[in-house]
Amino acid sequence: MNIAARNMYIARSSLSTSMKHLENELGGQIFNRHSNGVSLTPFGATVYNHAREICSRVQFLRGVSSEVSNHLHIASMYCTMANDAFALFLSRHAEEALDASIEEVAAHSVIELVREGVSEVGVLTLFSDTESVSLRKLECENLEYHEIAQRQLGAMVGPKKPLYHSTRDSIELEELNKYPHLENYATPTDHAWEHRVLSEQGYRGRYVVSDLGLALRLVSETGAIMIDARDDEMYRDLYAKSDYRFIPIRDYPKCKTGWIKHKALPLTPLAEEYIAILTEKAALAD
Repeated sequence: MNIAARNMYIARSSLSTSMKHLENELGGQIFNRHSNGVSLTPFGATVYNHAREICSRVQFLRGVSSEVSNHLHIASMYCTMANDAFALFLSRHAEEALDASIEEVAAHSVIELVREGVSEVGVLTLFSDTESVSLRKLECENLEYHEIAQRQLGAMVGPKKPLYHSTRDSIELEELNKYPHLENYATPTDHAWEHRVLSEQGYRGRYVVSDLGLALRLVSETGAIMIDARDDEMYRDLYAKSDYRFIPIRDYPKCKTGWIKHKALPLTPLAEEYIAILTEKAALAD
């Protein structure tokens, strides 16, 4: 607290008073106060993390020129197509000084970032069981949704699985419960397909990783399955070459992938170009 007060050029007592006012306003204790100083409470840690995110947004806004022709920010649920489109977009502008970024976050964060204008474009996947609710939420947030692909969900299996060597062209959900399943997400609780298509009980283990390379290695070496959406280009260039097999799930509908924007904000030329590339990728994956 002494260092913070010194860095802000205010008295320690003034800072302490301000923090007590903040605790009263938020309705929770931020600090544990003791003889050796202060430490964060669990509530305080939550406040700190949110405050740090707010400060990063403010810093971002201060760095954005009023002429944003060289800036592009994409928010995306985990989506290979979105990442591939971003890589191709950057390759086309390799000689230019761009401020471009793609942020992989949960679905609610994609909506929040686009609603607040931090991201020009968001990439979302909708599922049949919650599609109508999701579309109503987007409408209430004054956001447009543009569908670009319907994708088949399936089980990715490695050569250690009997399924890999079978001649079957599809599998049922109930059969997947007897295999360990792997989730390739940094934040799976919001949008993992496995949470929608597998029951909470009855399956043999759950592995969560945020790196695709590690996920594929585990599919190969542990015999776990990974549920993914069929992307023909990705399957041909990565999965098939690595000796994995994609088996469609027979009794689960396709999911829908699309992009969102704020209704009141026009797209910049860079955003329009990214969307065009994304749409081309989606046509190959559809």
